[in-house]
Amino acid sequence: MDLKQQQVEFVKCARNCLYFLLTYGKVRHPLKGLIPFKMYDFQETTLSDFLIHRFTIILKSRQLGLSTLVAGYCAWLMIFHPNKEILVIATKQSTAINFITKVKVFLRHLPAFLQPKLTSDNQQSVTIANGSTCTASPSSDDAGRSEALSLLVLDEAAFIKNIDILWTAAYPTLSTGGDAIILSTPNGQGNFFHKMFTEATSELNDFKPITLNWDLHPERDQQWWEDAFKALGFDKQKMAQEYECSFIASGNTVIEAEALQWYRKHKMKDPIKKFGPKNAIWNWRDISSFSEDTQFVITADVARGDGKDFSTYEVFDLVNYEQIEEFKGKVATTEFVQLLLRAATTYNKAQIVVENNGLGWAVASSLVEQGYSNLYYTSRAQKTKVNPYAPVEAEVKMVPGFTMSPLIRPRVIDALVEVMNPREMQIYSQRLFDELDVFIWYNGKAQAMSGYNDDLVMPLAMASYLKYETLRNSHQPFNSDYYTPEFQTFAEVLEPQFSPVLDDPWEDPELGDLRWLIND
Repeated sequence: MDLKQQQVEFVKCARNCLYFLLTYGKVRHPLKGLIPFKMYDFQETTLSDFLIHRFTIILKSRQLGLSTLVAGYCAWLMIFHPNKEILVIATKQSTAINFITKVKVFLRHLPAFLQPKLTSDNQQSVTIANGSTCTASPSSDDAGRSEALSLLVLDEAAFIKNIDILWTAAYPTLSTGGDAIILSTPNGQGNFFHKMFTEATSELNDFKPITLNWDLHPERDQQWWEDAFKALGFDKQKMAQEYECSFIASGNTVIEAEALQWYRKHKMKDPIKKFGPKNAIWNWRDISSFSEDTQFVITADVARGDGKDFSTYEVFDLVNYEQIEEFKGKVATTEFVQLLLRAATTYNKAQIVVENNGLGWAVASSLVEQGYSNLYYTSRAQKTKVNPYAPVEAEVKMVPGFTMSPLIRPRVIDALVEVMNPREMQIYSQRLFDELDVFIWYNGKAQAMSGYNDDLVMPLAMASYLKYETLRNSHQPFNSDYYTPEFQTFAEVLEPQFSPVLDDPWEDPELGDLRWLIND
């Protein structure tokens, strides 16, 4: 190839990244050594999206050659666009080093007329003579703080710790026109990557969403999938995470992913009406559709009072455990009490089961003070067996509300799982399903994912507990008109310090005088 031909070829490569990589790109194969970079159709399409769209986010299967494709794209940017500043952030240092190694393979194995001179070369960065630099760094809160970037790559973004902080720091560096590529296998729902990808699919941000499933690879068929599933120990969660691009199935949700998907497909529906404060009360069945003797239960969770969570309640009928009404909002404690009384009155003097921890104690005490009789009471004595639906008269050893003690909470969660996984609850609320999607096991405890709340989940869990424990301990139908001390309770063994019986219900040993909650 003479000089003129080289010049023509150089311009052709500068104008066409795909041509450059297919004609001159080299990659290292673990068995075959250095080989030409041959792309599959999905890789070519993805490369085209890099060139067309400023921001790209990719939900991908493992082992599709995406990191190699991005490395080749970075090499092309560096060679044909002077003074490019490229930053790649990876989950760990070894991954960062491996990415830079791939970029160097592209740079070092080009013909002489294309090969750039490396002016700086170390494990985590490479700079060429035209001033372009590619740096790869393990994740840290300040990893993205630098001068203006031409391209930011977040590799396996769903697994990068504190990535929301990192993105907040890095985004301003793209303000001069820099591009961003975010790619990852899924890691459950509710995290930064999941939120960014779902917003992109709904066109709520500037990212172009791309999904690359395992079967896009032409060498993978059903037998390949079965072999991969076997290699992963028939672990559905790992398979969903590594190959199936499933957010919900890849997460460690308390409720099985298949059950959550089933509920969304077969049960979720819009309420027939919305009303109340900011239309926060959702209703699926009018009281007129029930008989006069239908019994209901209202389970409620009271906001902590710091403004970061919500007060909520759920209304269920006690025959089918069907979700009838739901509230989720930020209201004063006094207003929440009135909302509960309205709902209870509407639904045949329903029993109110309010969690009495924290400010819930003020709500429970206020309901007592206002004379509401069908209120759930908890035994304060250890190993006491009482009817959970017993009348409250003369129950000196009982305290108003449901005490979510460390002893009881695991049993409540178990009950939630027991009724949800077999699809026994008739629930419809999208708000509730959104919370269940991010209600996960973390260090052995069921809790909302960081940055989310479980305000609707806990009333559902309490209702599940009512259903599960009542059925487990007695075959008698619900009846709030009788009380037998021998009735096996599902609220036994509660520690007194969590719900003390006080002479003055507005004096809490931890929170002090709570009268300010009901003062105008």
